[in-house]
Amino acid sequence: MSDVKLSPAVGIMIDESTDLATQKHLILYLSYLKAGELKISYTKLLNLSSGTAVSITAHIIAYLKSFGVDLSKIFGMGSDGASVMIGKHGGVSQLLKDTSPHLVEVHCVAHRLALACVDTAKEIPDIKFLESIVSTVYSYYKRSPTNLAELRSWQLIIDDPLLNPLDIHKVRWLSMGNALDNLRRSVVSIVNMLGDQTDTDIVANSLHNSMTTYKFFFMLYFLSDLFGKINQLSKSLQKRDLSYATVKQLVDSFLMAIEAEYLTELPSFGPLCTEFLKSTEQSDTFKTITFQRNHRDIHLKKRAVQCAQLIHDNIRDRFPDNKIFEAFSVFEPSNFPSSVADLPRYGEQQLECLGDHYNLINQEELQVEWGILKYLIFNNYKGLSFADLLTAIISRKDQFPNAISLMEISRILPVSSVECERGFSRQNIIKTKLRCSLGIDSLDQLMRISLVGVDVKDFDPVPAIRKWQSVRNRHVYQNNAFSKLMNVRS
Repeated sequence: MSDVKLSPAVGIMIDESTDLATQKHLILYLSYLKAGELKISYTKLLNLSSGTAVSITAHIIAYLKSFGVDLSKIFGMGSDGASVMIGKHGGVSQLLKDTSPHLVEVHCVAHRLALACVDTAKEIPDIKFLESIVSTVYSYYKRSPTNLAELRSWQLIIDDPLLNPLDIHKVRWLSMGNALDNLRRSVVSIVNMLGDQTDTDIVANSLHNSMTTYKFFFMLYFLSDLFGKINQLSKSLQKRDLSYATVKQLVDSFLMAIEAEYLTELPSFGPLCTEFLKSTEQSDTFKTITFQRNHRDIHLKKRAVQCAQLIHDNIRDRFPDNKIFEAFSVFEPSNFPSSVADLPRYGEQQLECLGDHYNLINQEELQVEWGILKYLIFNNYKGLSFADLLTAIISRKDQFPNAISLMEISRILPVSSVECERGFSRQNIIKTKLRCSLGIDSLDQLMRISLVGVDVKDFDPVPAIRKWQSVRNRHVYQNNAFSKLMNVRS
């Protein structure tokens, strides 16, 4: 925590979860600066007696105070967006503002994308139709090793990839796209196998009937294209070192791609769906599978466009502009004007907005500093990322104290709480059914070793073993070769 205490600005990322023993935990990550470089570190797993905002806030404040962290330096909080976290009336972020008055709360960008997809799926019956088939296929093979072995045989015969059907998990951001991709790549093997089972298996017969329709193939290939793009965006939004400017660029690029492929006068529907449409213009067979058409199939393209429009609008609405983050984008070298003639007025409104919010900044001095700093950036650092820019000019803080202080604040603002999700994933790997009695302190220590410990190849176990031995006279080490070896090494 010594580096955290020395950092000029600190951000927190928090999330709560329940482990296998139904104990409620709060996980805490901190973002801070060391020599101008961003560090994000697992900090603590806390046991929660209550999941209320008051209880969560009290635990966070007590823990940070115990290490002497200046709470006024906490400028950002990232969470999953639950009302207990960022509720305007009594959420954790609001309560923290009593001790951290300049704190900005951030709803995790990866969560926002997932919620936009969930909102869309609820409103589109065709997505529910395909979700039902995906889940039934998954269950059919998951519950029967015989069926899975039979599928393997078909995959080898047809030369399909040896993939298992996947289920769709509402809490896993990439599950829909991955499940559709696996089903699409194995669909020929699955349909052929189900066709062999129709006389003896009612589930296989029902699935085969559903999967040999034009609607099924159209929706499978259309949604594979669409969710392929969504998965690509989701992976980008889960990166560890992510700035608001990068998020905005990624989301804007995604929306433009959706508009170009689906929301034009003549939609192209993506490469996979286009392949299907061209192959079936004058044929009722696709990839050797004969399918049935329905008179309502003529409306599928229109409904696909409506689906694309809805996902476009839901994602756009889930990522509204934030005036503070928009103002911080003024420091991004890529946002600078291309001509020096446009520099004199560049950034004036953004700096005024930041100065109003962060009253610890001297606005008059800030404007003077910016009048010089922006030319310095334009002439020498315009090709750098914001992260590299801050590292390059941190040594000039004596010359530009107010401007660089704002840049430091911008750098530590968390735009997601993905690290917390990764932390809880590690918790669930460590605390299994066979180790469900692990206490919170032991679990926290094991997570710390796993998440921030040194690599095994660099770890010297001798000090830890010696400390363990010193607690008491352990019988296992009396008069054995290992104890003699340890004594020789000492």
